Amino acid sequence: MPPVDGLLKFISDISFKNTALHPESGQRFSVPFTDKTKSQWTTPENIPLELRKDLDEVMKGLYGKKATELRTTTMRICWDGITPDNNWFICPHPRCTSLFVATAGSFHGWKFLPIVGEYVVQMLQGTLSEEMIQRWSWDRPLYSHPDPDRPDREWRDIEAICTTKL
Repeated sequence: MPPVDGLLKFISDISFKNTALHPESGQRFSVPFTDKTKSQWTTPENIPLELRKDLDEVMKGLYGKKATELRTTTMRICWDGITPDNNWFICPHPRCTSLFVATAGSFHGWKFLPIVGEYVVQMLQGTLSEEMIQRWSWDRPLYSHPDPDRPDREWRDIEAICTTKL
């Protein structure tokens, strides 16, 4: 079924991190942008060349020869938190009373949106199974495992080569 508005919308597997120092803890985290000009582009001319190349490659992989006629006109970045074990955090915060967390889709959380709310409600009502409490708790042991989908590119490196536009 063709899109009603004539736009093709899809999720791309383009990934990168935006590492910054957290001054209070001394730890380095990948953080979302606070400047929307680094996370959404509303005209083809404003999409950085490196990201345009990535999008063209994804469309070619999805649509083959038909992709040669397709042009990206807008782009938005949706930030997704990744945990070392690729599991959610769906839990009360251990030190902030009345703060509840439901985050860290680890690149595949979007597909669970139709059902994750059920688990969030169970957590809030105190009826979440012990297995899920352990799996999604804030202070669970986190063991990292090799993951080829984890971003290894830094935004600043992409930005440095993005000074050229198509």
